[in-house]
Amino acid sequence: MMMDNMDRKYIRQERVFSFTPQLKTDINILVFAHILLFAVYQILHWSNIGAQADIVTRHSLALSAHPEDRLSHLWSIFTYPFVHFNVWEVLLSSSMLWLFGNILSLRLGAKKVLGLYLVCCLAAAGVFLLAYVIFPIYSGEQGMLEGTFCGVLGVMTAAVVMFSHHEFRVTKRFSVSLLQVYVISLTAALFLIIKHDLASITAHLISMYFGYQYAVYLLKSQPSPAA
Repeated sequence: MMMDNMDRKYIRQERVFSFTPQLKTDINILVFAHILLFAVYQILHWSNIGAQADIVTRHSLALSAHPEDRLSHLWSIFTYPFVHFNVWEVLLSSSMLWLFGNILSLRLGAKKVLGLYLVCCLAAAGVFLLAYVIFPIYSGEQGMLEGTFCGVLGVMTAAVVMFSHHEFRVTKRFSVSLLQVYVISLTAALFLIIKHDLASITAHLISMYFGYQYAVYLLKSQPSPAA
């Protein structure tokens, strides 16, 4: 009985994250870039050129479903993750990218995490535009996809699948499971970030799918020693 208790305690310790992410990592630099660009946008919004800056941001940098914007601003497929219009959106997305990104990098390394993030962003953009081409009536009028949460959601999903039984240590005596953080943040995103139209919902679902499939592939090819 004593050995069983010791074994369970050891396993629990192995499943608790206790890490201090370094400040200058690729993931943290990306997080800082999102926050910095949001601050720049807010400064421009309240300046004398606020109206012009808002038009450029919405039609050239965010991913617009308007036919003219789709054809003339192809670069928005890459720039839309850096466009945020409210503080709660950028705070939730950036904090989840920092948390789940650093956790996933413990297993994969930062470069592979950023690669997954980029793939999810591009896949979400493609599905978003495709939804407007195939089902325009169900996608709303002149919709727009912006923000980094599409890419972050794929990273979050991969992390929670790969570390499904792990916890994030808040203090020495209090830990929160990654699944709890995932569910709470996803619920918050449904109210703060994800638009309730077919194109936006599908874009976020495809990001979850890519993150899930990538994690399953890694678990099958490189099983965790703790498993």
